Amino acid sequence: MHIVHSNINPQKPEPVKVEKPKPLTRQQQFAREMAYAGFKRACKKYAKEIAEVQEYFPGWMPQFE
Repeated sequence: MHIVHSNINPQKPEPVKVEKPKPLTRQQQFAREMAYAGFKRACKKYAKEIAEVQEYFPGWMPQFE
């Protein structure tokens, strides 16, 4: 009986509140830019290995973070 009742009177889910992320400080922004620059250098350095992985997994790319 509960199944029938819940289908007749569906309950609305509570809305999820999503907070906006706080802006990064200058120091955090600089650290993030340096990390991304290092990531790009590593991708360039290991481009051959990345290409070999992509033979088995087409479209695969290393993730930043």
